[in-house]
Amino acid sequence: MQFQVPQFIEAEDRIIGPLSLRQFGYLCLAGVFSAILYFTVNIVAWVLFSIVLVSIALVVGFVKIQGQDMIRIGTAYVR
Repeated sequence: MQFQVPQFIEAEDRIIGPLSLRQFGYLCLAGVFSAILYFTVNIVAWVLFSIVLVSIALVVGFVKIQGQDMIRIGTAYVR
């Protein structure tokens, strides 16, 4: 009896469109913090903080260096 060997076992499942659940969570978290900042700070500070938050979320969610995601690289750097 032969069994089919799974392929691409290291790729995350795409849950929401082209995004994995982890990537979508990072982007939603940045959006929630941006919405909170919208009601607490003035417009100029909100735009600056939102740009920083969204850029950090994009880097953490999408950038991989040598197959390692940025969360794993960041924790290794801190240790």
